[in-house]
Amino acid sequence: MVFMAKILNVIRLFLLGISAVFFVTCIVLVTANVIGRAAFNSPIEGVYEMVGLCVVTFGSSALVTCAIQEGHIKVDIVTEKLKKLPKLGLSYFAYLLDILYYGVFSYCLYTYGYTKILSKEASESLKIPIAPFRLWMAFCITLIVLVKLYQAFKEKQKIEGLETEKKLDRTEKMVKKMEADAEVER
Repeated sequence: MVFMAKILNVIRLFLLGISAVFFVTCIVLVTANVIGRAAFNSPIEGVYEMVGLCVVTFGSSALVTCAIQEGHIKVDIVTEKLKKLPKLGLSYFAYLLDILYYGVFSYCLYTYGYTKILSKEASESLKIPIAPFRLWMAFCITLIVLVKLYQAFKEKQKIEGLETEKKLDRTEKMVKKMEADAEVER
């Protein structure tokens, strides 16, 4: 599991770099377009297409890094009160839904990207091929499926660790109470 965590960290850093480059590119393009339009009455041709393709690239990459870091919103108010087995069952069910959803989404994106390759579709004004960007998005969603699989396998260890912490907390509270009672008796 430690080896897999290291691999995921390398993938996260790589995708974070790609995401940052395309995000900055997007900001520079929009800023240059606004300045060119306002100051020189000459907007950059095809800037909307380039920004759209940059958003697809950095957005897809950022989604994977968010999944690796488990940076999504997770409401566990209900599940933290449950015992280990129901908690594990709900957790596995949630991961199953995630994996199914992202798996179907990934499949649809691959088929969509493949049709774009066959049709040789390109952007309207700059004639940039669209297929590589769609396939990049499909690849990133596939990575999310793999990350969710890894996290599902890791979940049992996490829940067992939480149960152990709760037992230790209860034991510490009991020891403190016993020490306090002993102090009162003296």
